Amino acid sequence: MLARGEIVHPPYPSIPILGELLEGWDLIAPHWSIDLGRSLFRAGDTGEGAALGLPHLDEGMTGADLGRELVERRWKPRKLRKTFPEIDFRIHTDGSLYDAMRAATATMTGPGEIFETGPVHGVEPRWEQALAALPDTDLREHLSNLCRDEQTARSDGAHYLGTRDPGLQSGAPVVAAWRIGEGQAFSAVVQL
Repeated sequence: MLARGEIVHPPYPSIPILGELLEGWDLIAPHWSIDLGRSLFRAGDTGEGAALGLPHLDEGMTGADLGRELVERRWKPRKLRKTFPEIDFRIHTDGSLYDAMRAATATMTGPGEIFETGPVHGVEPRWEQALAALPDTDLREHLSNLCRDEQTARSDGAHYLGTRDPGLQSGAPVVAAWRIGEGQAFSAVVQL
């Protein structure tokens, strides 16, 4: 899958563990189609890739490059567990900023198909005021979920970071970013 650069779609029947991982992450992630070949994989602790004999994993490797290495070495993916890998999933889009923002905000479906976010509270006042202008209540509540204050976003929704880098290793300019939970995850639209 990695070596072929496959794009996997929810509910990820070929990788059920991915569905479980994304389901526990936040409300939006389980709806993404993931470009495995262009996602970035790196060792969680610097030096672990080199210790495993895969030094490029310390800086980061695309899924396609990592997959080719695994095939050439005849390694199973579980061999990488010792490196505590971190993955920057690349969401499959058409490459436009518009489509990237739709994917990041889970507004890629039509009206009436936006998922439930639960009670919306703790929205930052500046965003609450800006979003109040939206005539569609469902869309307003949906986007409010992505504009919660830092304290509320620790348990519900996400906190909008603007163009602040949430901790990307790529150095790519950030167009928009959100922190989820207590910093365990983030979502970002970057310029490549």
